[in-house]
Amino acid sequence: MRCTPELAVVMLVLALSAGGQGKRRKGHNQRDDSQAILKEGKILLCPVEIMFLVDSSETAKALLFEKQKEFVLRFSERLARLQSAGWRMRVRMSALQYSSTVSVEHNFRDWQDVDVFRGRVASMAYIGHGTYSAYALANATRLFDQETSPGSLRVALLMSDGVDHPRSPSAMAAAAEAKNHNIRVFALRPSGLPRDAGERLRSIASAPPHQHVFSLTDPQVDDRLLKELCPPPKSCLCDKGEKGHPGIQGKLGEPGSDGAAGPKGVWRGCQASEGPEESR
Repeated sequence: MRCTPELAVVMLVLALSAGGQGKRRKGHNQRDDSQAILKEGKILLCPVEIMFLVDSSETAKALLFEKQKEFVLRFSERLARLQSAGWRMRVRMSALQYSSTVSVEHNFRDWQDVDVFRGRVASMAYIGHGTYSAYALANATRLFDQETSPGSLRVALLMSDGVDHPRSPSAMAAAAEAKNHNIRVFALRPSGLPRDAGERLRSIASAPPHQHVFSLTDPQVDDRLLKELCPPPKSCLCDKGEKGHPGIQGKLGEPGSDGAAGPKGVWRGCQASEGPEESR
């Protein structure tokens, strides 16, 4: 059974209970849990990598910056408790904040548990310079490539109002590059936006846009985002394997035994055949 990103998304849905967290990687000889699916007895491991990109620019302002931090602290705790019967969901999280520069506050490689992660997020200090979301997406793509497996579920949660500094590189181009690296991009608006800014966010997010663009002003944003990350399970969660090679033809069977004798016939005498009708 293969752990495809689609399968990993489906497996996220099933329960919110006490979940196991990943451990710090100790050396080159230690098994890397980010390497696809691992079979441990009857338990299968499916790695899920989620990165929060927090807008720390002048457009976010201090109040909206704190609102984003509250969301990350709240939502990360729910993600850490995800479990599914028969599977061990290995969820790792990373966080960066961006303005005219990017500061990686917690990367995937240093993941220990959700408490350490939340502590790093809580201590983030507001930057307050220009908005360069393309830098955030480019750094996220680099971290995913360097520290996660291509076979894992990769999710980037970009918090942005959709308006960048005039000198910023194209955020849409940076998002397209992220998607080419198998990263699913969600756009989260810190506040209400004018329509043109919303259009830009829809161009940045993965398709379809209505499933990947949300607002932190929505009181149900946590549940709605979790629903998109964790769609309802299908009747079959397993990928169908490839058809095997034809088997070797078997030997001819032994001859069957003689059947039972049929019933005795009944003699009914002889019957003369009728000749041609006499002409008159």
